[in-house]
Amino acid sequence: MNFVVESEEELVAKLWEFLSDKIRAGLCVGLSGDLGVGKTTLVKGIAKHMGVEEMVSSPTFMISKRYKAADQNSPILQHIDLYRLKGASKNDIGEIVDMVNDINCVTFVEWPELIEEVLGQMDFLIKIKAGGENSREVVIDEN
Repeated sequence: MNFVVESEEELVAKLWEFLSDKIRAGLCVGLSGDLGVGKTTLVKGIAKHMGVEEMVSSPTFMISKRYKAADQNSPILQHIDLYRLKGASKNDIGEIVDMVNDINCVTFVEWPELIEEVLGQMDFLIKIKAGGENSREVVIDEN
């Protein structure tokens, strides 16, 4: 699936439209694209749609953050950012693969292509590429 959006709001709306009926514990979505294309903004928007009231922020320095929705029946949203893990040790990779495979969470992984073992675990890989001033080209690959 390919499309172009003209704003961050449209990016979130289109991807929520695509993901809303797929959100479930165990779902893993990879987010790929250059710095600043809207990966974290997308996770913030999805979290809001899922009913997360807590402020969502980039987990770049903590690697992973988890958020609970107000509705206790909703799965936990897990946000992982692998940007700092280029050249990770086998131990680190094993721990990250375990996090990605957590069946109690809906997991979004930024930069999954940096760790091959993680990339293979994605149900969907969403590639975001900057176009014009605010436009983004989005490609969704399903595994």
